[in-house]
Amino acid sequence: MKRHLCLLLILLLCCGCSTAVEAPSAAAAAEPPPAPCFASERLSSFTTVGFDKDGPGDFGLKAQLSDDELIDFADMMQIHEWNILENPPEHGTAVALQIADSDLNNIMHIMDGGELGTIIKVASQFDGKFELFTAPADVAKSAKEFYEQIKYTYIKVKADESWNVNEIIDAYFDAHYRSYLSMQDIDITELLDMEVDTNHKLITWLSMLNQRRRLIYENDLCYVETEAFPYQIVYDDEAEDDRIQFWKRRMDDDFDAVYHFRILGEEGKAYPPTFALNSQHSIFLKQTDSGWKIVRHYYPGAVRNFYLNEGLAVLDDDTALKLLEKEFAFAEQPEADEIPEKALVYDPEKSVQYAMTYAEQPNPIYYNVGDWDGNCQNFVSQSVSSGFGYDGNPDPMTRRWFAGSGGGTVQWENCDYFWDFAVTNKGIGGQQLESVTQLIPGDVLQLRSLGRNDPDDFSHVIFTVDDEKLMFAQNSPPNFVYYSDLVNIEARFFRPQYLENYIRP
Repeated sequence: MKRHLCLLLILLLCCGCSTAVEAPSAAAAAEPPPAPCFASERLSSFTTVGFDKDGPGDFGLKAQLSDDELIDFADMMQIHEWNILENPPEHGTAVALQIADSDLNNIMHIMDGGELGTIIKVASQFDGKFELFTAPADVAKSAKEFYEQIKYTYIKVKADESWNVNEIIDAYFDAHYRSYLSMQDIDITELLDMEVDTNHKLITWLSMLNQRRRLIYENDLCYVETEAFPYQIVYDDEAEDDRIQFWKRRMDDDFDAVYHFRILGEEGKAYPPTFALNSQHSIFLKQTDSGWKIVRHYYPGAVRNFYLNEGLAVLDDDTALKLLEKEFAFAEQPEADEIPEKALVYDPEKSVQYAMTYAEQPNPIYYNVGDWDGNCQNFVSQSVSSGFGYDGNPDPMTRRWFAGSGGGTVQWENCDYFWDFAVTNKGIGGQQLESVTQLIPGDVLQLRSLGRNDPDDFSHVIFTVDDEKLMFAQNSPPNFVYYSDLVNIEARFFRPQYLENYIRP
């Protein structure tokens, strides 16, 4: 019995030893790969590529990467191959790409480090501290290619000499819209004949528009549109007026072709000013050794915006912001005037309803002056008149301020004459306002381009339809425009309240 117990004990001990020294399974032997020295979560926070730096403290123009571009960037960086670099290289390195987080608090510089491969510097803008890493040499090469790809997507239009005219025009407006939404400049000079002075004015004016929108947006001064809406370009066979004869007399620049078209979009939406929705555009082009180039882009508003506008210049941000803060200085609402007995009381809700209905399509009961001669004051007079309407007399007028299917008086159709009649001579009871911050739906806003020589030449008028977004209805062009998009202008404001001495039915 004891002998059996001893044998059993020996067997158990042997089994235990065997279990203790048994080789581990393949799954148990596998070890996780070493963690990268730069976490992927940190890498994903770098979303903004910088271009054209002016100096160490400047990030330059910015492009926010799309989701697909962020995936491409992460794959390109090969973070599992990074190693910490203790000491900076002794010689200068060429930067292939700079990219930052959305707030520009941390900036990553990806550099060609020669024999060291790729050098990556991650610097904090708060305390100046930085980290250094090395990566495979092909990372810097890929980063340079990535930079060029992003540049020609967001910052510069690279024209192909094989493009036909329609492709040039498509690229031109696509760049305008992307620049408008991003509030930063996109270089379109490869699409333009830059020997033409007016194209330099166009470039400057677009930069001023971007700066204005960006500073208003960053400082929350008023609404700035950031949403894109669909649009289409519809070509016309010929000009609808005598613009060709006019420009042939005025233009010193040669051109080989002219294309006429309209840009159509969503009803009730505001688009970039250069889109001049619903109006006829004309683009004059020249064929060069490097392809078609735009000589001149005419649309209603182009002349007052920049063609005849001297002294256009982009100010530094600090100066521009001070001017904007003055422009948006708060003013209290004035007390309403006492309404005379038997006077018609202005109903801004009716006037806004009229403006929203007929801004993009003219009311057929009125004569339409047309975009070439300017229908802006005619349209605003109609909108104001409708605010005084009632069932027996839907469009009250006076003996000096009236219109119909055959046309209207100068007080009805001309900006300066309307102001003299309505405001200076009190032909329409109301109040001249001090500030854009006082505007409410139904108010009138007249505009003067600052570069024009005549300080009294208010040549355009728009009508307030939305005081939260500061959106206005207008004609010439017949569409809607935001106050944030009004560049290099002086404005004066009028609030109609009542109408006396009107023509009874």
